[in-house]
Order: sequence, then structure tokens, then C-alpha cells
Amino acid sequence: MLATAEIQKNVIELKAEKLPAEVLVINISNYGFEAVSLTKSPHTITKIAELVVKDPIAHDDELSRMFLDFISENNFNKGNYKSILVNWLGDHFTLVPASFYDPEKAKEMLEFNVGGLKGELTFTNDVNDIKLIYAVPSGLKDALDKTFPNHNFKHIGYSSMKLFFTHFQLKNADVFLNLHPGQTEVLIKKDKKPVLYNMFKTQNDEDVLYYLLFSIEQFDLDPAALKLFISSNRSTTDNLFTAIKKYVKHVDFTVSDKIIVRKEAFEQTPHHFYFSALNRLLCE
Repeated sequence: MLATAEIQKNVIELKAEKLPAEVLVINISNYGFEAVSLTKSPHTITKIAELVVKDPIAHDDELSRMFLDFISENNFNKGNYKSILVNWLGDHFTLVPASFYDPEKAKEMLEFNVGGLKGELTFTNDVNDIKLIYAVPSGLKDALDKTFPNHNFKHIGYSSMKLFFTHFQLKNADVFLNLHPGQTEVLIKKDKKPVLYNMFKTQNDEDVLYYLLFSIEQFDLDPAALKLFISSNRSTTDNLFTAIKKYVKHVDFTVSDKIIVRKEAFEQTPHHFYFSALNRLLCE
């Protein structure tokens, strides 16, 4: 069991105006959880809760228990939601062109890239002409099925790739750096076509900077000309972003789409925070 000092929690919610939440979006990873509840139309944020752990949760049973505790403590299991969207930030995944995909060999294709899978279930998401094959711990999926029987389950790469081509800022980006606790997604497009999606384990700023610059160099992009957009729950003046700007000239931060309405405390919350959870709505 994790020590309390290794866990960071944050909760923001509407106080003065109580609105019925009909949409719930959840991000789940071995480094913690994010959950956002919103009204249906317009999409007004009613609550955001997050839990981040210092070291990754190694065991499926502990991940499932902590997830259920997180949902219960924040009363997300008591809502009358019309739509429940879940992003899984797992690192057991692979991308396959649709023309080469065989549903009966999906697990075999995934294991060829990530090794043997024990106690994990295999799923596939469609992203245009790409098949994203990934694994999720069976205990966690079982907990989700019992708590939210009608949830819509996707790998985080599904929504990140969708947003990379449709979000009003990202459709003009060359590189998208999506930071999560302990993990970083890097997406690159050239000539408006996807050339890279990857998720790296990043324990410090040096890791993030290394994988970003390595990916840019790998695809022969010009740091002085490319457009980089960043999503992160960190201040825009953070030392990491100062370091990135020494190498990349055009750097900006993603913000939520205008369909997301902010009231009370959410008006003061930086608009580039909780990007993946808030904008998953745009991917459906």
C-alpha cells in the first residue's frame, strides 16, 4: 500500500451553482487518475478531481482498489451520467495499418511488439486508417465494467491522435507534446500526415526534453520552423518549457475547445490544464 506522502490529490468543483452532471470523463494510468464531470449541453464543467502517485502502481489489484477508492471518495459513482468516457494510459500498445490488421491475431501482433501479456485483455481502437492495439489489466477492466457498465473505453492515443487533426489549435501543429504524470506522449505529422505516435516513460524534465528532441531529429524537422503545442498540468513558466524554448522557436499551449464552459473556480484554472480529459468529448 502506498504511503500517504506519496499521493497528491486535488479537487475543484462548482459551489454556488449546482448543475446536474451528465458526462463523466476519466483518465486512468499506473501513475494515478483524473476525472471530469460536465453537464450535457452546454458542456459546463462541474467537477475536476485528480490523484497522482510518486511511483507507478505496480500491481493490478492495487490499481483497481485505488481507482475504486478514488471514484467513491469523489462521489463519481453516484452520478446519473448519460455518457462515461474512459482514457487508458497504458504503455502496452502498438499501431498497425488497417490493411494489415487481422482481429484474430490482434493479441499476437501486440505481443510481438511488447512481449508476453499476463492477466491483460486486448482491445483495438480505430483511428482513421490505423488500428491501435493495446492491453489493459483484466482486474481494472472488471472494476470499470461493474462500476460503469456502459462506459466508452479507449486508449489515450485514440483521443490524442484524433485531437491532433481536429482540435482548432492542433490541426495546425507539427508536434504535440502531451505531458502526463510519469508518461509523455509525442505526436508528429509531416505534410498533414501522421508519422509518429509514441508514449515514453518520463521520470524527470531531462527525459521529456530528450525524447522530444530525439523525435524531432528522427523525422528531420527544423526546430526553428516547426510548430510545437504542449498540453500539461504545469505552469507555462515552468523550467521545462523554458528549456524547450531554447531549442524550439515556436511553442504554444493547447487550451480546451470553446464548447467547454467554465464557471466560478474553473475560470481561474489554467485553460491548458486537464486537456485530454476535457477534450475527449470532441473525439466521439
